Amino acid sequence: MLLAALLAVTGHGWTASGPGAVAALSAPSAAAFHVGCTGSACDGLDPGVEKCGVEPKTLLHTQIRSGFGLEIRYSPMCRAAWARVWSTSLGDILSFTVPGGPTQSVTVARPSDTTGFVYTDLVAVVGRASRLTACLRGPAQAPRCFSAPAP
Repeated sequence: MLLAALLAVTGHGWTASGPGAVAALSAPSAAAFHVGCTGSACDGLDPGVEKCGVEPKTLLHTQIRSGFGLEIRYSPMCRAAWARVWSTSLGDILSFTVPGGPTQSVTVARPSDTTGFVYTDLVAVVGRASRLTACLRGPAQAPRCFSAPAP
């Protein structure tokens, strides 16, 4: 009787289709994942909405003594990049450019923006782009620019 109860609990003794079988769970395949844009179709779009922020490459990461941090990120799936900053001040403006592409800018406009990430829209990285450049400019301050080689 004890053996029968043990078999019932553990499922030993039955085939995969028997009463003790556990349904196999599978993760979604990478082939089933699709981003919302690629290349120049991404220009001006939000990296989060377009799913370009899934497994991006960080091409540049810097933390400035005065406090703010800045990254340049690239999505191989979207073939596009963006910049993001954190620990900023109200009125700061982040701009991001890729040679031959549009410049994307965003302003730190709300108090909540000063503690979280603020990021630009996407810029396609296609063709012969050599450097990606992000600049943060505070009110009445010269911009501080950082660049990374294109992937």
